[in-house]
Amino acid sequence: MIIWLRMGLSHNTMGKLKFAASAVLLSIPTIAQQIPSGRTATDLFIGRWNLDIDKSSPGPTGGAITIEPEGKKYKITLKVSYPGKFGGTSWTVSDMKGWGSPVTRDFNQAIEEEWHVRREAADSFIITAVFRAAGAGGQIEWRYTVSPDGQTLTRRVVSGGPSDHRNQVFIFDKAP
Repeated sequence: MIIWLRMGLSHNTMGKLKFAASAVLLSIPTIAQQIPSGRTATDLFIGRWNLDIDKSSPGPTGGAITIEPEGKKYKITLKVSYPGKFGGTSWTVSDMKGWGSPVTRDFNQAIEEEWHVRREAADSFIITAVFRAAGAGGQIEWRYTVSPDGQTLTRRVVSGGPSDHRNQVFIFDKAP
């Protein structure tokens, strides 16, 4: 009590401060329940995004990426098709904190792959794909960023992968 009086605060002010501090402490669990761990209220990348082949680098003939909440994590599904019916769908579930998550795919199952997904901000994340097949392996890193208007998601190669894909850019449009 002496400390409060020396700071120039009255008994009435001290009571108001205790009430305000209690209100803040009581509201923290409520806020935490509304926003699951690892997710922010403004994750702009959530949803389905369709590949715009006219705006993307040459190669794919179609595709989409879907990012959806799954409990306290995210399910990321990537579908890309190329000429000659090459391609398919790959997906994983990640907390977006950079840990490796096994990838399930419906094509070329001889390749063992995991994605290390790391959120950079509410509008961007990085996937580092680490793969192994027939005793060899490698990795490629992609950065996904939502445009300021929230209508496009751009994937750029950050590092790794085949040399002919290093400047590849995919543009995905927000699905209705």
